[in-house]
Amino acid sequence: MRSENWTTRFRDRVQNTVPPGQWLPDRQPAYVRSWISVFGVATLAALVFVLASGVALAIGGVAWWHKSSLGHFVNSVHLRSVELFFAFMVIHLW
Repeated sequence: MRSENWTTRFRDRVQNTVPPGQWLPDRQPAYVRSWISVFGVATLAALVFVLASGVALAIGGVAWWHKSSLGHFVNSVHLRSVELFFAFMVIHLW
């Protein structure tokens, strides 16, 4: 009797395809332990902040960040995250 649950079917398929002891790797790949990946992840994190603060600025409107103290803060976060994004990206690609 087959289960109607998709997660059970997926688990059964994985168990039939991959031996149980080899589902996850035993060691980290060499690139995970390098500074290149650290700056790559920092670039992605800065990009998330750029997008989130940019959306907040767009929703708030042009006058919002001129008049509101919260708007000033979001604008500062947006500026600094853009600067960090480019700095981390240059270091990552260098």
